[in-house]
Amino acid sequence: MKPLPLCRLHTIFTLFFITISTVLGQEVNDCYTVYKEADNVWRIVERNTVNIYLVEGKDSALVIDAGYGSGDLKTYLQTLTKLPLLVVNTHGHGDHIGSDYQFSKIYIHPKDYELYHASVNNKTSSPTLIPVKEGYVFDLGGTKLEVMEVPGHTSGSICLLDKKDKMLFAGDHINAVVWLFLDSCLPLEIYLSNLVKVENHLDEFDTIMHP
Repeated sequence: MKPLPLCRLHTIFTLFFITISTVLGQEVNDCYTVYKEADNVWRIVERNTVNIYLVEGKDSALVIDAGYGSGDLKTYLQTLTKLPLLVVNTHGHGDHIGSDYQFSKIYIHPKDYELYHASVNNKTSSPTLIPVKEGYVFDLGGTKLEVMEVPGHTSGSICLLDKKDKMLFAGDHINAVVWLFLDSCLPLEIYLSNLVKVENHLDEFDTIMHP
């Protein structure tokens, strides 16, 4: 019997975590805790484990990553903002795309399309994937977030830079522990070169929002 690919193990771990959390008695509507990080930025923690960010502009709001998918994320977000929601995934792993099925469109780097489809937990709907690449700007009205390609953890990993409010939404690229041993990861030297790339923008942010 062949061993499972590491990307598949990552997906299995995500589904196992959701199942165990539910069995332990947490209702799906009670799985989120929210923190106000700035006037227009909320950090939503799913099951005390992963961070989902909501950034509000004057015209629309951007959801950065979608967690495990163990709760009704869309309904919960609508208690925080009444603006139209855009959703972007920093990369295609299961713990960042779990609630994508609740939305009609998802922005993600095309180099993670294959990983996305391998990681997604089959639900009743499948969103349309919209490609984003280096330099793409989410203009929310008074707030702009620019896509920065940072391959390493995955081929299509991105960060999002808000130059006005000097915040970097780092995905899994900058974290206390960065997994670089999965099938979807790139060689260490590529990851390190993109850390240097981020370092070159240090004058444009003073806060890093971690996954």
